[in-house]
Amino acid sequence: MSPFRASLPALLLSLSFPIPRTPASAQHAPTPEHALSPHAEAIWRAILRAYASGGIRSEGDVTLAANRATGVGEQRNRPRVVLMARLGTQALTYRRPWLDSLTANGTVDAVCSAATTEDCPDSVMTTFLRLAQPVFTSDSAATVEVSDEALNPAACRRHAGAILGGVMQTRVDLRERGELWAVVGSTMEIGGTTVCGFTPEDEARAARLGREDSLLRETGSPVAGTYRVTLFFGSGDSAVLYTRTELHPMSSIRDRRRDDVARDGYKPILGYDLATCSAASVDSLPGSFSGSCLQSYYAVSVVPIANFADSTLWHGRVDPLVEVTFLDPRAAVRVEARSLFGASEAADNSDWYFMPEIWITHRDGRVRLDYTVMRGTEVAYKVRADRISLETLVSRAR
Repeated sequence: MSPFRASLPALLLSLSFPIPRTPASAQHAPTPEHALSPHAEAIWRAILRAYASGGIRSEGDVTLAANRATGVGEQRNRPRVVLMARLGTQALTYRRPWLDSLTANGTVDAVCSAATTEDCPDSVMTTFLRLAQPVFTSDSAATVEVSDEALNPAACRRHAGAILGGVMQTRVDLRERGELWAVVGSTMEIGGTTVCGFTPEDEARAARLGREDSLLRETGSPVAGTYRVTLFFGSGDSAVLYTRTELHPMSSIRDRRRDDVARDGYKPILGYDLATCSAASVDSLPGSFSGSCLQSYYAVSVVPIANFADSTLWHGRVDPLVEVTFLDPRAAVRVEARSLFGASEAADNSDWYFMPEIWITHRDGRVRLDYTVMRGTEVAYKVRADRISLETLVSRAR
């Protein structure tokens, strides 16, 4: 997820768009399986006007904001707003005269009848909306699920270079006020970044990287297992939690340094992330990611730093501060852990800032990670992670 999305709050609106009711007689004739509410078109029109006016922040708005912040891609202030002409079920369609009215009065910039957004004719960053049928929570309140996809279809088709876009699922809440329907709130339920327009060279490179990542995920990690993790604070307090990893890597860590993260070119795999679940006791650890899994990641290098007769050293990363803020029952300890977020980053090595610590794997099966974080001349905290069993989570990483 991009950093811009990570900071995107759920949007709480207080917007009113006066939309006259559409008479029931003018609605699409019901089919045996489905029927439109008499209020559906008025509700949909209110939603579309909210997107067009910026009252609901669209995926296109998010993408263009990211472009402006980074100085790349289209630098427009607002995306076009286009309604995809197909409803979620093939048995039910919008009325053609109603679709025509949306463009005639400027409610949306266009209506696209193509099967996919990439087949639409637009040539700038555009928000493509798909509307579900209204679900009525009372006589005067309704919600609608809106699928929102942002992309520049023409740029995708040119295959001249990667173009960022995104997808977002939003729940829009509405209320009937007298004779009108009004948007009263919206909540982003899920979202993500998409990329299209790869050149043939980009696609070949992506295929190579994908194969490398696939082979990595077939490899069992030498540090996989169940851990007892102890956090010692400089204040004298301590906290204990338990973590279980998957056996196989979840994702690769490719060569990068703190001062050249934008460096182009091929980057070999230097390490990987092991997905983990943490709990306050061993018995509370799940067998898989289902249920109450407090998820995090352990980082491990693919090549050892050094080999000895009885042990091997690997670069890695374990930082349990976030887990402690969720699992420790003591408020003072949770507050202290939260106050130390980012403390380790100042001392991280520029070449290995994403795997700054050391795993030690012993020939007899023991595994340990032990490190100290300083703030100036004072100890901020110490971490010790000891493998207590070889039991791993049911893997979803392969």
